[in-house]
Amino acid sequence: MRINNTDSIESESYSNKLLIVLIAVCSVSLYLIKGLGKGDRVIEIMGMSLIIFFLLLYTIYYKGAIRFKRQFSVAVILLLVFLLGSDISCQYFNGQSISLTMYQQRKLYYILFYFLIPFLAPKPEWIKNFIIYMALVGSIIYILQYFAFPTKITEAQMFRDRGTIRIFLPGAAFSQLGYFLCINEIFLNYKRKYAIVGGILFSMIILTGFRSLVALYVLIPAIYLLISKHIKNRLLILSLAVLICISAFFAFQSIIQAMNKSAKRESSQGADYVRVRAAAFYLHDCTQNKVSLIFGNGHPNSGSAYGERIVSYMVSMGFYLSDIGVIGTLYKYGLIFTLIMLFLLIRLITIKVPPELNFIKLYVWMQLLLIFNTVPFYDDSAGLIVLVFMFYLIECHYNGVGEVKVAGEAAEGDSSERLRLAGGPSEAGSLVRKT
Repeated sequence: MRINNTDSIESESYSNKLLIVLIAVCSVSLYLIKGLGKGDRVIEIMGMSLIIFFLLLYTIYYKGAIRFKRQFSVAVILLLVFLLGSDISCQYFNGQSISLTMYQQRKLYYILFYFLIPFLAPKPEWIKNFIIYMALVGSIIYILQYFAFPTKITEAQMFRDRGTIRIFLPGAAFSQLGYFLCINEIFLNYKRKYAIVGGILFSMIILTGFRSLVALYVLIPAIYLLISKHIKNRLLILSLAVLICISAFFAFQSIIQAMNKSAKRESSQGADYVRVRAAAFYLHDCTQNKVSLIFGNGHPNSGSAYGERIVSYMVSMGFYLSDIGVIGTLYKYGLIFTLIMLFLLIRLITIKVPPELNFIKLYVWMQLLLIFNTVPFYDDSAGLIVLVFMFYLIECHYNGVGEVKVAGEAAEGDSSERLRLAGGPSEAGSLVRKT
């Protein structure tokens, strides 16, 4: 492994790229391929260990070499501080040891990748292509498992529900971000390959049976199509989108009808809906005091009395922390952690970026609209890798050390010319010094 030895952020080091791939694959636990068993936990820890090891290595040997201006570092450090605060709070108020709580929230330490990625210095367009590949691989595995059911090709939890087969496969954040990346590329510069990949990702989300996701996969691009000033052939794209939606309705009619029935049944319950009651329960009945509300109650582990108590709530009352979105985050990690994370998400949709990066805003808008009724993407290792990629792409743009191109397009001109246009290494905030 090495730091790129040029003044450009665009590293061509294959070893650096391999490390990024390994960390990302560990974050999705190899998609829980059959035969893995409980090895997924080992893989998650391995990915986290790779991040920590190389971060320490590069920090020790290349301290002061990085001249890459960060936009989000203070907020990320605060997240880590208050994550530790939830560990201490959990031991003090719920009797679960700090070590057990840290183990239970091991996925969240993937946020440390934020501090490692500048050393690896991948090209922004390589990151975008990599997101597409991860999204496509995950979606193909999902579709294959759907049609192979009940035969298992993955250890992911799965069952029949809402007229479909629900498969809880890791890596959803890659598939979702990849979908909006494809949409953005189609709108800006229509290319057939992105239409094909986008169609696969859209088909997969219908198969999942998640009503809110299906609706937002259609609604958000439609709004973007209508309001964006950068879209060419707007009428043609809109016509094609309508035809695709009509075709999808007839192709997946039974699934859509089952989702509609489920939505009507749950909406009729109003305040008695189980997710509403679960949110109220964890906020008022389970949160012991203001300190645990601020710092969190900690992530429960079934190996402790605290964890067993939470499991009993899930079994007896159907109150799952994973069903109440940001309220679950608030309960586990505290009010301050939650507010910092919401600040980061709002920052992502308000910061000015070139049209090629608008897919980040589309993705974050979707997550904010889902924030009360599903597991937040940042509560997962793959989701945090995706979050770091979004931070990195934006920071590349603001460092001015290379244009962020449409995924798959070659960068024009050499690195020295790009740096000259950006104002030179000192003004552009180049990644490393020459060695």
